Amino acid sequence: MLEVGGGRHELDRSRSGVGPAGLTKRAEAGVNLARVSVSPASSRLERITTRRRNPKWKNVPLRIEMAECINCDTCLRHCPPQFGAIFNHGIDVIILPELCSGCNKCLDPCPVDCIYPDPDWSASPEDWWQEPLGPDDRYEGAAVRD
Repeated sequence: MLEVGGGRHELDRSRSGVGPAGLTKRAEAGVNLARVSVSPASSRLERITTRRRNPKWKNVPLRIEMAECINCDTCLRHCPPQFGAIFNHGIDVIILPELCSGCNKCLDPCPVDCIYPDPDWSASPEDWWQEPLGPDDRYEGAAVRD
């Protein structure tokens, strides 16, 4: 649910309404994005749309050290779908910190211990945002359900 100009509106759950293109369309339609407020990014879709981490999460997000990673995708399979933060991106496996709750469910299954807390995390690069809700997003159904 988005609050725009005093009114509450359902999020556009189609791909065309999510991500930078969807936000651009909203801005072109006269929606003042500076006034768009979302309750603290409670759903995965809201976190993807706003590219903001839920401020209520106490744990720091995690990161994968690619020099140590063996690309087994075990972490990806253990990331809870309501967060859906881990993706294959080219030859790398990445964690989008804005989607990672720091729940640590990916840590134990990792056979090489290449996942670390990232207390000094920074915003995900623009090209990483092509993964959520993209054609290979294994968590996509959870974006609507959570």
